[in-house]
This record gives sequence, C-alpha cells and structure tokens, in this order.
Amino acid sequence: MAYEISEIKKIGIGLVGFGILFSFLGMIIFFDRGLLALGNIFFLTGIGLLLGWQSMWQLFTKKANIKVLEQDFDRYRKLSICFLSMTG
Repeated sequence: MAYEISEIKKIGIGLVGFGILFSFLGMIIFFDRGLLALGNIFFLTGIGLLLGWQSMWQLFTKKANIKVLEQDFDRYRKLSICFLSMTG
C-alpha cells in the first residue's frame, strides 16, 4: 500500500462514524438527549484523534471560525425548531 493509516487514525475514523450514527439516531428519535450527547462526545473525540488535540483546539477557537460556528449553530437551531413544530 502506498499510504497506510495508523491505528489511532482508524480509531478516530470509527469514533467519527459512531458520532454521526448516534447523532442521526438521536434526531430520528425526536431529539433524544442521551443519544445526541453520545454522538457529540464520539464525534469530537474522533476529530481530536484524527487532527490532533492542538489542531482541533485551534480549529474551534480561531476568531474567523467562531463566527462560522455561531452561524452553523443558529442554522441548526432554526432547523430543529421547524422540525419540532412540524411534528407536533
């Protein structure tokens, strides 16, 4: 193989996958808090293992990225309010 993935990166990829899966299941089951929390923990831990902890910290704390994260949070909040109003 030309490029091999280390064991840490394989674990990180798996954790990111579990994070996406648990977040999706949490949204399907009407925003179940436990599943969403597990999804967030798995996803952030996986990103930390893939990028490295220092790079991940810089990604989430740069001033330019904070504005984007705030916009994403606002979009997520609006979508969840629309979804909840449609379901009941």
